[in-house]
Amino acid sequence: MTGNAYMHTEIGAITTSGTFDYDALGQQIRIRSSGISPSGAFSLDLLMQFQQKVAYEIDYSERTCKKVALDASFNPIQIPPGSFPVAQTVLGTSSVAGMGLLANTWYGEIPEIQAMYTLVFSDNACVPLSGTYYSPESGTIITSFYNILLGVRDPMDFIPPYFCQTEELKKVEDLPKTNFFRLMSSGNKQL
Repeated sequence: MTGNAYMHTEIGAITTSGTFDYDALGQQIRIRSSGISPSGAFSLDLLMQFQQKVAYEIDYSERTCKKVALDASFNPIQIPPGSFPVAQTVLGTSSVAGMGLLANTWYGEIPEIQAMYTLVFSDNACVPLSGTYYSPESGTIITSFYNILLGVRDPMDFIPPYFCQTEELKKVEDLPKTNFFRLMSSGNKQL
């Protein structure tokens, strides 16, 4: 899946918008975005490879790469097991054919980390539209998805660039650890 996303985090007061590439089979996500935080504007190119348990922050302008260990399992973009349906709504209008999108809202909790979420997916093809996530560690994270295309646009997006070769040699056990929500709510300071 490929598309655009907008995200705002409560902790860190970060707002960002950009593109994402998502590979469910390979358990990989690539995010290219720009945003603003209290410390100023930033750009982010982040490659997360969950099977290898690593993430790369890539800076093409400086030809640098930072690598950290991902201390989290891959969470597919789907309605998580144990979620409860909250509502079914039409975005737009249902009074004219083709002018509305039927959407389903789901709610769930992740007791292990005291987290809760609300997710909205299209009724047809179960395409993600928006999500709100809360945990005491990350605060509230709001995400909206748009311009979604099914499939992977370019598989090469999931291969670290050549200037990451020195980072490739570092052992995962020796890297600082982080997770997806820390990466996204850190304002580009976690890596």
